[in-house]
Amino acid sequence: MNVADLDYAAPTTLDDALDLLTRWDGRARVLAGGMSLLPALHLGTETPGAVVSLGRIDQLTHIDDEGTHLRIGARVTQRTLATDARIEARCPVLARAARGLADVQVRNRGTLGGSLANAHPGAEAATVLCAVGADVVVRGPDGERTLPVADLVLGAGRTALAPTEILTAVLVPHQPVDARAAYLRFSRIQGNYSTVNAAALVDGESVRVAIGGATPRPVVLEGPVPRDDAALAELGTRAAAACTAAYDDHMATAAYRRALAATLTRRVVLAAHEGA
Repeated sequence: MNVADLDYAAPTTLDDALDLLTRWDGRARVLAGGMSLLPALHLGTETPGAVVSLGRIDQLTHIDDEGTHLRIGARVTQRTLATDARIEARCPVLARAARGLADVQVRNRGTLGGSLANAHPGAEAATVLCAVGADVVVRGPDGERTLPVADLVLGAGRTALAPTEILTAVLVPHQPVDARAAYLRFSRIQGNYSTVNAAALVDGESVRVAIGGATPRPVVLEGPVPRDDAALAELGTRAAAACTAAYDDHMATAAYRRALAATLTRRVVLAAHEGA
């Protein structure tokens, strides 16, 4: 589409941004880093009537330690996720995943909130955040609400956000002192989205695993930490069976995605258990 035909605004406050979304009554898209929306506009796969940029709203770039969790603003870039000492200390698996994301240019521009709102099945952030039990903060004309990342993503490109709502922050729990986490991904081409990825958090005798890319939305499994090869194999089998919505595309078949889900689940749990 011709982007010159779009209404465009770059407000400096969140309230003004919300007012604009309400005024444009569902025909506006929110712009953060632009890594997904701008190419879609040029290709014509997105045809909104207006764009509201968050680029001048500084409060969305803050990272605050609130005692039990980090509040990470929606405009925090992937580069900051990869390099910020607070994230490395409180949720190191998120920092590690960000360091392996795409390339330098994408990490410099892409944002955490933008990745979640775009809801690409192979995106890294949603998988890691589901594994660690993170929530998102959403503001709209009726106020603020909080929901788990696992409930935010409804499918490929679909989220629980209303057209007049903005994802403002992500609440990431501090990793417990004795807990260990790991993240693994498989992609045919370095820099592309994952074909399948997986993250695991081992905390005491419990493990939570999140699998991305195999299905349109992350799959989350919880249970006891497997203590032998048979239990680990059974967890992998559970992971494959849980991927009932696995799909075919030009990168992989549904069957291949389920097989990858099983393999990565076994490997990521083992990596987390060993403190990788």
